[in-house]
Amino acid sequence: MNIHQYLDQGNVIYMKESEVIAFLENKAGVSDFRQILDGFRRQPSKEGMLVRGSNRVTLRLCQPNLFLESPIQNGDRVWILLGRTLGAYCLI
Repeated sequence: MNIHQYLDQGNVIYMKESEVIAFLENKAGVSDFRQILDGFRRQPSKEGMLVRGSNRVTLRLCQPNLFLESPIQNGDRVWILLGRTLGAYCLI
């Protein structure tokens, strides 16, 4: 993971969890995203979690403060990475 995705606030998009869940379940083809998200929250890992959708979409769930040397703002929340060009989404 590129650390600059987290440190450059121009790449960070803050979204309500309910909006992200609806989008990913419908558009990305991740029909059980709420359950996946809840499972990751219960047992987050330093490596994060890859999630593959049925519409050729792969995203990564992570909590940046688990692997960054210095904590960042909202780094204890779940973030979704959709690739270098799409930025990082922090769930609020």
